[in-house]
Amino acid sequence: MTKRMFWNVVIEIYEDGTTKAAVTRSRLAVKQPADGYVNQPKREVYSIWFESEVEAHGAVAEALGWNEAEEAAAA
Repeated sequence: MTKRMFWNVVIEIYEDGTTKAAVTRSRLAVKQPADGYVNQPKREVYSIWFESEVEAHGAVAEALGWNEAEEAAAA
């Protein structure tokens, strides 16, 4: 079996609407690692794996864009 590279994006959404997102790591694996979700008292944390670095960085930009859109609507 051939191993491929996967990129992990962690997105944190805080109860005040603040969003943080970053590509946190990459992994060489035969199959894509499982995504994860944790609901903590003041934030939700999503861990999402992508098959390409471009998709991973796009997800970060999209997540941060959601935060900007909320701020613009609140202004």
